[in-house]
Amino acid sequence: WRDPARAARELPDPWRNEVQVSTALGVRRRYDAASRTWTADAVLVRLERDPFARGGMRLCHRCKVLQSAQQGWHGAGTNFVAREYAANEPDSVALLEADCRMQGQAKAFAMAFNAQRVPKPVDFVQCWMLALPGRGHFAVEPFLSGDFTKYSSNSGYVTDEIIRYTPHAFSHFTFEYSRGREIVVDVQGVGDML
Repeated sequence: WRDPARAARELPDPWRNEVQVSTALGVRRRYDAASRTWTADAVLVRLERDPFARGGMRLCHRCKVLQSAQQGWHGAGTNFVAREYAANEPDSVALLEADCRMQGQAKAFAMAFNAQRVPKPVDFVQCWMLALPGRGHFAVEPFLSGDFTKYSSNSGYVTDEIIRYTPHAFSHFTFEYSRGREIVVDVQGVGDML
């Protein structure tokens, strides 16, 4: 994870002129997959009102995040994507929490996969919950710069446009490692950052 993080820091900020909104104070909730607990702290964010992308169920907003409310605003902030479910989804908070728990579990599986000394290790971004008064709830994750690829889906789709064995080997590993109780699918990302 260090190489992609270092490369991302060296790139010019693709959103330097995009997120031009006021700073808001919110509550950040992070899930720890090992202890299966949530922790909370205050965070300052700049979150665009209009989404920059729409999926089948979720809307994606550009977001700049501070490390914590106590540290104040430093520079331009860090680029994140804040996802929310469409307005007509009554269980959106529960669904976002489930998304964050799944990301945490996928990261734990990735650590176990990489411990097998695989030729190409994988990593998963950590997402967390954001509650903003007057705006609602969001699942927030780091913005990944680069060519985004969807390797598989929840319904059996497997890409044949880009031949990569690692994402599929990882999915198989999660099934075997969990003794058939779980499998990570809908694998997508930039390079080996999933």
